[in-house]
Amino acid sequence: MKVQSQSGLGDLIFALPLIYDISQREEVHIASNHPYVLDKATSWGDFAVHPVEIGTDGFPIIKDGFTHLRYDRYGTHYFERYYTPYGKLPLEDAIKEVRKTYMIGRDRKIAGPYAVYAPPRAANRHRYKIESERWSCTPNPYGAEEIIETYQMQIVLVGKNDEYYPDQYFPERSIDLRDQLNFEQLSDMIANAYCVISQISAITALAGLFAIKTNFLKASAETEDQHDRHIQSIIWPNQERLK
Repeated sequence: MKVQSQSGLGDLIFALPLIYDISQREEVHIASNHPYVLDKATSWGDFAVHPVEIGTDGFPIIKDGFTHLRYDRYGTHYFERYYTPYGKLPLEDAIKEVRKTYMIGRDRKIAGPYAVYAPPRAANRHRYKIESERWSCTPNPYGAEEIIETYQMQIVLVGKNDEYYPDQYFPERSIDLRDQLNFEQLSDMIANAYCVISQISAITALAGLFAIKTNFLKASAETEDQHDRHIQSIIWPNQERLK
């Protein structure tokens, strides 16, 4: 089977249980603009990774002959669109196998409990929009500051090549690892965290894979009802939502 998730890193993380499932019964071809994520997955079975080029419009090119996986932000859950139509194994069994693969050889590098915090940032697809639209997916930084101050533990800052909201708050007591972690190191940091605090993104998708408690920061343009529905479309089994 040939599959291609949507373009984001989080989209590919949501596709990992399906990739595992298919690889157990037939050859699977994965088209992705994040091929490094699949380095460990190639041990699962018959497997081929097809790197995806970026088009002149800045979006990944859809490969001919590949099933293009899609989801509805405020409606059908990711796994109902990504997994249910094609998967054969129970979803939670596939997730457990993926989790084991991506946690091999990991151990905590920071003493004591810590929270992973990805500060509010512009979505990739919005970075070149006009000022009034650029921050529509970005949580209110002052609200995020209030949330961070409720956590009486070490804060680890993560993020890569991010464009932050003006006047963004960065806690003085934090360990700043922005632009320093590769995918494996980021996975390690999240897998051993007490909780994750981030807007909905690849960060929260990794938290879901590892069943880590998550505080999903609301996008500025979302209503409370939209935010709740958005979370219901992307939360993983056994991922606890913090408020």
